[in-house]
Amino acid sequence: MKSITEILGGCQMVFGISFDIQEVFEGYVTAEHRTFI
Repeated sequence: MKSITEILGGCQMVFGISFDIQEVFEGYVTAEHRTFI
């Protein structure tokens, strides 16, 4: 399984999108936490 940074890095290369990884990661973690609650 790929790490989240590898996936985000791949998306950046494929789509040419630059974004704040910290912000995306926090959103991802928050969504995961909601799933478990």
